[in-house]
Amino acid sequence: MAASLIRKTKARRPKRSLLAAERAKRDLAARESGLVTPLSEWLGHNNGPSLLTPSAYLKYIWRKAYDAAWSEPNADIVMHRMRRAAALGLSYNDYVLELLERGGHPEPSATRPA
Repeated sequence: MAASLIRKTKARRPKRSLLAAERAKRDLAARESGLVTPLSEWLGHNNGPSLLTPSAYLKYIWRKAYDAAWSEPNADIVMHRMRRAAALGLSYNDYVLELLERGGHPEPSATRPA
């Protein structure tokens, strides 16, 4: 008879209300000790690459992005940029750098002579 009772008893999981109460107790204890618990694990996360990402892969990605940004455009675009750069008193590389940083063509009022 004792063996049948042992087989019938199983470890039961606590009810959800008990789990929530335990979680609330932990949070209260953490707040009282001065710790701040975030509302979500993603709160304040900028979704950037993790610190565990291999650095060789990051170098590859940055090199690929750099090459794409500074790739040689067609001749018409280069001539247009050179004319605009000369009109603003900038070198071609400075003009392209401003174009990449600002996301738009620099205006004469925005450029200051060095």
